[in-house]
Amino acid sequence: MSVRGQQLWRWPLWSWTHLAITCTLMALVLTGLGRLQASREDRSASHPTPSPTQTAESAVNDLASTDASAASASPSSAETVEASPSPSMSNPVVVARAFVTAWSRPYDPAPKWRGRLTPMATPQFAAQLSRTDPLRVPATAVVGDGVEVSKSATSVTIRHTTDNGRVLVTLARSGPRWLVAAIAPDESAGGVP
Repeated sequence: MSVRGQQLWRWPLWSWTHLAITCTLMALVLTGLGRLQASREDRSASHPTPSPTQTAESAVNDLASTDASAASASPSSAETVEASPSPSMSNPVVVARAFVTAWSRPYDPAPKWRGRLTPMATPQFAAQLSRTDPLRVPATAVVGDGVEVSKSATSVTIRHTTDNGRVLVTLARSGPRWLVAAIAPDESAGGVP
């Protein structure tokens, strides 16, 4: 070892004061490195890869924004050209998945919860939802894809599995769009209590 290296190692051990200064500096360096690593992890967590749940949530937002933009169209344009439904609103499986995903978020504030569900519901069912307490919804996540149980020209029933059992989502055709008319536990499969 060189003389310079020996002097460097001797300095912390020369006195108790030098040892205290060395330990303090090492603690500061290690703390700084820990914070740097934590900030990198925070940045990588803020840009996660989309999961199926996030994709369904984006479908909920897309459906809500499509209905909001259709509602805000001027009356003259609505009279002359009938608004074409978004591709997602014309697919009952996508509407059911988006609805169950939004429905199974009971810890959101009630106005936000209802605001996400109402654009995908029939007017009658939207009125029922306006009287529903979201905290009474037993599910908090959708597990798996929906399965079509029955289908006719004007209605479709799709079974979805949640983290607390299965539910049946009944959709009704409203022109070219599908809207949710009801959601209920699937009693045949020991559904949500």
